[in-house]
Formats: sequence, C-alpha cells, structure tokens
Amino acid sequence: MAETLRELVVALSLDSSNFSRNMRSINQQIKEAESTFRLAGAGVENFEKTVAGTEAKLSMLGNKLTQQNRAVEQYSRALVAANDKLKENYDRHKDLRNQRPSPRQGILSERKNPL
Repeated sequence: MAETLRELVVALSLDSSNFSRNMRSINQQIKEAESTFRLAGAGVENFEKTVAGTEAKLSMLGNKLTQQNRAVEQYSRALVAANDKLKENYDRHKDLRNQRPSPRQGILSERKNPL
C-alpha cells in the first residue's frame, strides 16, 4: 500500500508539473499579445481610437481569448483527471476497508481460540 501511495504522489507531481508549465506558457502568450498591442501604439497619440488601433486591439483580444480558452481546457482536463483519480481511490479504499476484519471480530476470534 505504501508503494501505491508513493506511485500516486509521483504521478500527481508529474501531472502537476506539466499542468503548471502549460499554464505558464499560456499566461506568457497572453502577456506577449498585450505587449504587441502596446508596442503597435507606442508614440501614437490616441492610438486606440484609430482604425489601426482598433484592429490591433481586436487582434490582441482575439489572441487573449484563444489563450484563455486553452487555459480553461487545461483546467477542465485537470479537473476530470482529479475526479477520476478520486473515484478510483475511493473505490480502492472501500475495497480495502471491506477486506480487513473489524477490530471487534479480531477480539472475538482471540477469545474463541486462546493460546
């Protein structure tokens, strides 16, 4: 059982590492889209109000929405995986609990079979 627990901890940490790396990548891409928009308007007064500024902002928001949708997909997959693992562990716990004798049964069997 200790070995199973160790495997579970390793698997969760690896999944967590991959998830964290993906989320950092998504957040970095969102920041890059915002930076590109700011650079496009650098030095131009009221850039957001021009046609080019509006197009740049639309492009930036489209990129941002795409990246946020990727983040939602990552969270969704992580939630499904965690839920599946929880169900698996709950079922295993129930099986193990049903396999072991209750403490009361152990005491009764000792009384019936004294040394």
